[in-house]
This record gives sequence, structure tokens and C-alpha cells, in this order.
Amino acid sequence: MAGAADPPERELDDLKHLVTSGQQASFDARAAALLERYPRSSALLVLVGLVDAAAGRFGPAAGLFDRAAGAALHDPVPCYLLGVALGRGGESEAAVAAFSDAIARDPVYTEALCALGETLMQLRRSAEALDVLDRAARLDPRNPVLLHNLGTVLQDLGRYAEATDCFKRSLALRPDHPATLANLGAALNEAGAFEAAAAALERSLAGDATSAATWSNLGATRQQQGQPGLAIAAFDRALALAPDDELTLSRMVEARAHICDWSDRSEAGDARAVGLGLNDVAVSPFGLLGLDGDPARQRQRAHVYATRALPSAAAACPQPVPSPDGRLRIGYVSADLQNHATMFLMSGLFREHDRSRFAIHALSHGPDSDDDMRRHVRAHVDSFTDVRGWSDAAIVAHARSLGLDIAVDLKGYTRDTRIGAFAGRLAPVQVSYIGYPGTLCAPFIDYIVADRQVVPDHQRAHYGEAVLCLPGSYQANDNRRPVSASLSTRADFGLPAHGFVFCCFNNAWKIEPRTFAIWMDLLRACDGSVLWLYRANAEAVANLRREAAARGVDPDRLVFADHVPHADHLARHRHADLFLDTFNFNAHTTASDALWAGLPLVTLAGRAFASRVAASLLCALGFDDLVTTTEADYAELARSLAQDPARLAAVRDRLALARQTAPLFDTVAHARALEAGYAAIHTRHASGLSPADIAIGPDFRVS
Repeated sequence: MAGAADPPERELDDLKHLVTSGQQASFDARAAALLERYPRSSALLVLVGLVDAAAGRFGPAAGLFDRAAGAALHDPVPCYLLGVALGRGGESEAAVAAFSDAIARDPVYTEALCALGETLMQLRRSAEALDVLDRAARLDPRNPVLLHNLGTVLQDLGRYAEATDCFKRSLALRPDHPATLANLGAALNEAGAFEAAAAALERSLAGDATSAATWSNLGATRQQQGQPGLAIAAFDRALALAPDDELTLSRMVEARAHICDWSDRSEAGDARAVGLGLNDVAVSPFGLLGLDGDPARQRQRAHVYATRALPSAAAACPQPVPSPDGRLRIGYVSADLQNHATMFLMSGLFREHDRSRFAIHALSHGPDSDDDMRRHVRAHVDSFTDVRGWSDAAIVAHARSLGLDIAVDLKGYTRDTRIGAFAGRLAPVQVSYIGYPGTLCAPFIDYIVADRQVVPDHQRAHYGEAVLCLPGSYQANDNRRPVSASLSTRADFGLPAHGFVFCCFNNAWKIEPRTFAIWMDLLRACDGSVLWLYRANAEAVANLRREAAARGVDPDRLVFADHVPHADHLARHRHADLFLDTFNFNAHTTASDALWAGLPLVTLAGRAFASRVAASLLCALGFDDLVTTTEADYAELARSLAQDPARLAAVRDRLALARQTAPLFDTVAHARALEAGYAAIHTRHASGLSPADIAIGPDFRVS
């Protein structure tokens, strides 16, 4: 970089000596004097700028590097250094411009390409970062740092197989590098390879046991493997290193809920937990729905997650060419198109869709299982595509090739989601339905399917999407769900031959201490009664029995049900007398199971979507009298039904009739109502109008 405008080489050497010998004051004075004499010396400007940058004075350093770039118009190095200083000073957008200038001066300057890629990643401009890092990797294919960064951006884009390959290539050049192993583990976890993910994360921790993030990710992987004890132990290690890490705290809350460990449940602890994810840190909104029933906080948590954890929304999807046969093309996207609770509800909808008016396409990103529900879906759609392992971009491209008018996300923020693909716009109109009971608050989701119960008018402000309101209940149901005819007795399930059987087959993580306390009061009030629960895991069974004993109830009065085929599960409801709902997160599919099997259910309607689903189902059956609004009323209603056999028998008789006649189980009517909603939102979009609330009446007209 030396030239006519530069000081003599010995002057620069003297300056360097002053720095290396710690004579900062002498350096500053001498540098100032030289800059007055050689104000356009690129070499001098860079040297002084490097000293400022090393001292953390990034603003002055950036000014010097900018002057150097202007003095040496063809030299890429000052532009690169300018970008570094700007980035470290928090000016990422300006850093992008500086790195781009360096690359314009030297297109094969790999350091600048790498730095530009990293900065674009920080700005969550992942697609641009990928282009830059891929270009750099072609120039320098054996650079382990570059391969690591390329893998990271591929991971951000949901291209887990390619990310895994990059991390492995990086490790071949830099074996056992902890950060690369940690990222490999995270990518394998996202791809569902949990055993391999845990192995990579443990190798990472063997090299660096001080990484709180890696311990946290190991815990998340153990949770996915169904090993809650090991998960909690890993989270404990993470929190010992980073006590205030909100992501790990939220994961710990969720893990403890799964085993009904309430040892940390206190007023202060709960207040801390419900404050998670409300500011700048993205945590799983789904993981806290069972703890926090406040719809305003749920919306804020979803907004933060969408803003911080999801890709930026793509431009609007081009309007597809109208279908030659005039049908609207609907795409359902889910990991659950198999024997899964979602499909037990939706199987009838797939069967009853009016295929003369709607072309139905299924995009499955879950396991490739050859079971009854998978075969059922395949038989009732125009196309079924297994997109498991595809990148988000590939899913978007396929959806657009189908010419989808409406894309329907059946997962939301639940496990195995591919919500990132929806950020790329699969269709001009995108809808959240049935999988996630709440707002996603993502700018690329236009509508949420709901009803007047789950999203009442006075709670409407807590939903970021336009509301497509259906008559009756938003929840689909199949009126042909088989109930096993096999004969069984109470003894087959460990139940007493006599005595009242309270029942709740909800997942254990939905059970809260206050709910459980009411249940124990009911057992004490009803001699000989038992509580029949779903056996989630051994830890939950032990903890619930311990909690029962602490409340003066014989632990043996808690009976646990194992997993059985769905038809047998429905049939065993006949041995229960009353279903007791949970509060913050109601029974959803399990409520429909109970009602379809003829078992009455008592619920408490909360304020948020997830806490109002059972009320939606009961009201659609005409059983508003089984919906309560306070804990005292809930407890009293359950107690009175348990102690008044005639009253409970009358409820059962009403339920047997409603099961055949009420809207909840009218699968055809639900399909027509949903189709009317699809048509209405499509018409609105085709007319150039923004999404807006739409209500469908019982006559399937927009009301």
C-alpha cells in the first residue's frame, strides 16, 4: 500500500515499535503529526486505524479506514477493515456495504466474502449469505471456518442434510472442533436424527464443557428422545453456566412440566416463567402455553419468536394461473399425516372435501409411515408429496409448481414444524389451522381458523392474523371414527369394579398444581373414587403419586392408562364416569375422543385459545351447562355430577343423542363451512383486498 503519499518506511516502523512497546502516548502524538503531513497515506491511516480498533475505538477506526479506502481506490483491504470496524461497532448494514466494496475491488478476496456472509447471517438475510459463502467456498474449499459458516447458514435455511455435510467436511479439516460439533448436533437434531445429534453434542462438550448453549441443546435433544431426566440434568448444567438464559429456562420449564415436577412452582417462579420470551429472546411459544394462559403475553411471545427465530417473510407469492377446471387448489402441510391425533380429527374432512370444487394437495414432512391414516389421506387427495428432508426453498418451489391458491399450515409452532417454509410463501393466501391453538403472529400467515368460543370478540385483539370464524366449532371431527367393539372390563385397566371413575387422558404436561389440587379434593369428597390418567412417563407417574400423597390421597387411587390403538382407546372411555379437563391448555383431541365415546366432560373456559377449546366443543354439542368460568364452579359442578347419579345419567343420555345430531360431529357440514371460508378468503385476495375477519354462518354463507 506504500506510495508517494506515504511517510518513509522507517517512520512507519518507528510507529509500530511505539505500539508494541506500550508507548501509547508517544504513538498518539507521533501518529497525529504524521497524519498532518501525510493525510492521504493509506498505509498510515490503516496502521492508526488498527491501533484504534484494537483498543475498541471502532468509530475512529472506521473513519480512518474509510479515508484509507478513498486514498487507495483499487486496494480492497481498507474496505474490508472498514467493514470489520463497522460491524464491531454495531453498524451491520454499513458493514455490508464496506465488504461489498472490498469484493468489487477484488472478486476473489475470500476474507471479505466470508465476512460479508457472516454479517448477512447476523442480519438474518440468510439467502444472500448463502450466495456469498457458497461463492467463497468454491474459491477456498478446504477452509474449515468457511465450511462451518456455510453449514450454519444452510441450517438457518432448513437445509439440514447439506448443513450436516458442511459441518462434517469442516470437522475433517479441523477434527473435534467444539463449535462445529455443536452446530452439527443442532442440525442433526432438527433433522430428527436424535441419537447422532446427542453423540455430536457430547463430543463437543468433551472438548469444551463451558458452553451453556451446547448443554442446553443437548437437553433439548434428550427431551426429543423421551429422556426427561437426562434433559433436566443437561439444562441444570446450562443454567449453572448461564443462569439467566431465557431459552434454557423455557426449555427447563417445559421439561419439568412433562414429568409433573412442580418443585419450582411458586408465585415468584411462575412470574419469572411467564415473563420468558416477551422481549428480545425467542423461546418456544408452544412450550409455555400450558403455564401461561394470558392471551396478551401469548401474542407477544409469538411476535418475538416470529421476529427473532424465523426467516424474514418473502415477497408476496405470484397469483397462480387459474386452474383449468375452475377448482381452488388447497395445500395442507403437516408432519402428522399418519396415525396421529391431528389426523384422527381431520380424516373425515379429507374424505368429505368437495373435490369437484377443490383440488386437495398434501405435503408431508413427517415420518414415512405406511399406516391406516396415511393410506386414508392418500386416497382422498389429488396429490400427496413426501417433502421430508427437503429444504424450505424446495418446499416453496414445489407448492408453487402445484399452483396452490391457499396453503394451510397444520403445525404452527409445535414440534416438527416447517413454519420457515411458509415464510417463503407457498401460496398467495396462507392459513393456520388446528395444529397450533393460538396466534402465530407471523406476517406471512394471513388467517387463523377459529370460532366464536375460542376467539371471542373481547379477546380478538390478541390475534395477529385475520380470523376465519366457522359456525359451531373450529375443530374438525370424523363422524366415522370406529370405536372398538371388543369386550373389556374395568379390571382390564386396573380400575376398581365399583366406585366413581374420574378421567383425564390429557398429556401430563397440561396438568397444573391448582388443577391437580381440585382433583384431589374431588377424590376426598367421593369415597371409593379414582382418577384415571394417561401414563406419559415413569417420572410423571411417580411425581403425581407423590403429589397425591402430599394432599392426603392414597397414591393407589391414581390409575394410569397405557397407549393402545385408537379404536380401543375410544372404547375404554365406557369405563369412566366423568372427564375432568385441564385449565390453561384444555383437552383438544382428547376432549373430542371422550365426547365421541359418550363420556361427559367438565371444563373451565379460560381467556386464550388453548384454554377455550373444550368450551368450543361442548357448546357445539349444546352442552353449555358443562362449561364453567371459575375454579370454584368447576369443582362444584364436577362434585355434584359425581354425587348425583341420576343427573349424570341424564347428561349421558343427552350426549348420546347430541352425538348423532349436533354440529360438532357433522363432518360434512364442517367441510362445507371450511370450504366456504376458503372460497371467501380467496375471493378477497383475488379482488386485491387485504386479509380481514370473515365469519361463515350455519348456512355456509359469509355472515
